[in-house]
Amino acid sequence: MFSPSARWQDLQIKGYAVVPSFLDAPEISRLIEQFEKAQQRPRKNLNFETPFLPYGRLKPFTNKLLAAARAASSSTQIYDRLGTGIFYATKLYRKRKALTSDWNWHTDTTIHYVDPNYLNFWIPLVKPDRQRSGLQVVGFDALEARHPELAHSLRGRGSTRVIQRDGSTIFRDTARRMNIAIADPNLLEGLAQTPTLGPGDCLVMRNDVFHRTQDNETDRVAISFRVFGSTTVVSRQALMDMSSAKFNNMARVRSAFARRFAAFQIAGCDQISNVLYDTLHGELTKREYNLQLARGDTELDDIDFEQLVYELAQEYRGGAFRGG
Repeated sequence: MFSPSARWQDLQIKGYAVVPSFLDAPEISRLIEQFEKAQQRPRKNLNFETPFLPYGRLKPFTNKLLAAARAASSSTQIYDRLGTGIFYATKLYRKRKALTSDWNWHTDTTIHYVDPNYLNFWIPLVKPDRQRSGLQVVGFDALEARHPELAHSLRGRGSTRVIQRDGSTIFRDTARRMNIAIADPNLLEGLAQTPTLGPGDCLVMRNDVFHRTQDNETDRVAISFRVFGSTTVVSRQALMDMSSAKFNNMARVRSAFARRFAAFQIAGCDQISNVLYDTLHGELTKREYNLQLARGDTELDDIDFEQLVYELAQEYRGGAFRGG
């Protein structure tokens, strides 16, 4: 059971809440073991140094996460679908030559291209010092008190990077080509909070909350579970609307985004439910992987991929996958 001491009203007011002792010691140990295994697998997402928890390993944590997500839901936004688990480790960041972007303020990017609203359950698994290597966050209550119009513009958005330049703080929406400049280079630093967390404690954040890694001075490992809403409508137009930064992110993982666009092609429409989208995207991914294994290929060519999409579209029109 998740902790009844969670202040879920903070999620509505601030955009984040802390749940002490969310995971127990055996759960933490299992996830650390999975992290070690994940480091041995090839990295598929070239945009991030982040191993993923295999989908089949999410099941032991599903009930606990969804119970917390339902408790955190509001009348206008229901969170009821566990999507993914992503590991974040400071030692992986230190391997990279350029660290600046890892420590800048941001809201998360790639998932927001498809799912505009979700909860991020960020949980340290290894954390030698409760005071270091955590996450810094900016609550919407503090932001609204300082800049109410800015808070209104940023609420409900994701995919935003923060740049400090020429005496200003610039909010750059990498998905929708929006830029907002505030004449204060240390705006977010003055509003930031750093929740004190140990292994198993959970920081729950809405997708629109600005955050950054506190430091990489200790070997901290965390996992981020993302929980979405099954009633969310996914739009092809929203996926297509992009800035140059979003285009570059997509180009680096072209095959992954080809499958995302293909889900709409299979359904034959431009807007589909989150559940149907996940069903079609998952089925396409599975069949593509199986075909690659059978042929010994690392990636299908365009003709074979389009044939696979066509076959799935025919099955969908014949009544398959309607449970999604």
